[in-house]
Amino acid sequence: MKNTQRGFSLIELMIGLVIGLIATLVITNVFSKFEQQKRITTGGADAQTNGAIALYIMRREIENAGYGLPFYDSAITPLNCPVNVTFDHDNVGATPEIGLSPLVITDGGTNSDSVVVRSGSTMKSGASVEIISVPDPTPTVQVPTTLGCTKNDTALIMQEISATTLRCAVGRVADITAVSQRIKITNISASGTAVPVSPGFKLACLGGWNETNFTLSGNQLMRTGGFSATANLDETAMPNALSFPVVNDIVNIQAQYGVSAIQSSNTVTEWVNATGIWAPAALSVGNRNRIKAVRVAVVARNPLQERVVVSQNCDGAVSGLARVCVWGDTTNVNLSANANWQNYRYKVYETVVPLRNILWNRQALCGGVPC
Repeated sequence: MKNTQRGFSLIELMIGLVIGLIATLVITNVFSKFEQQKRITTGGADAQTNGAIALYIMRREIENAGYGLPFYDSAITPLNCPVNVTFDHDNVGATPEIGLSPLVITDGGTNSDSVVVRSGSTMKSGASVEIISVPDPTPTVQVPTTLGCTKNDTALIMQEISATTLRCAVGRVADITAVSQRIKITNISASGTAVPVSPGFKLACLGGWNETNFTLSGNQLMRTGGFSATANLDETAMPNALSFPVVNDIVNIQAQYGVSAIQSSNTVTEWVNATGIWAPAALSVGNRNRIKAVRVAVVARNPLQERVVVSQNCDGAVSGLARVCVWGDTTNVNLSANANWQNYRYKVYETVVPLRNILWNRQALCGGVPC
């Protein structure tokens, strides 16, 4: 019996190899597309998370702007304190002096803006009382009640110069004698100049008066300010002069004031950049009191760089490329400081934050009569 064995021919092997190669190429291409889509999705989720966190942190601070100030006193309100006067709020020379304006925007144009928020930490009232007498030149002042004041509080002292102008100073509560209604205050000053205190002045305890500054550095949202690690809310507040990062891959911040037509109105009639008469150095008391809200836009970046250009300026017209815009489709942001910025994808998050501590106390700007 003839026994023969047969295997694959060379042609059959070559056909099999070609089919296997084609299948391998298809699988590799599908995997590559899937991996690319996963990178886009994952990076987009990271940008979404970072943008949402950054916006939440800024909104939470802005909502507290002006907290602790005795706004509701229609006779002598801190809304009439000078705009550019600074105070040694903590009696610590190493920390910078800060002002009383609840919120200040520094405009960066199409580059990133910075936002400064100031608020007190009092857990009591922040109400103002009239100084009855000054029995000690230290000074130790006598007031109708010491309720609302605690040792180490920041003390705001206001003197009426006219119906619309106050002299304002800040000191530190060094001691309280509740039985005789006396408060000892040290380092009462304004812009580095000591301010004398007399009967008839108003006094309000703010707790710790703090300044939080939001800026960008190296595609990170930076925060300056806050309480020291060892201090509680009634003790010496900082703000620390050092910045620390809070959120990564934030590449631009834009902020605008929402202003009313007149001081006593709570209706925002226009949005303005912090330039011209709204710039920090030029801002008047009257215009500061017209600021009733802030709108903030945060631009977050997908951390994964694409191989091709995927983004363009807001005024760009290239088909298929995403435009990076804030406030609708009207405003450019400048991202050119980042290398290959057009090879990244971006998400823009916007919010409007009413300055509730200003809005709730509109009566203070109406001379004590209904507005």
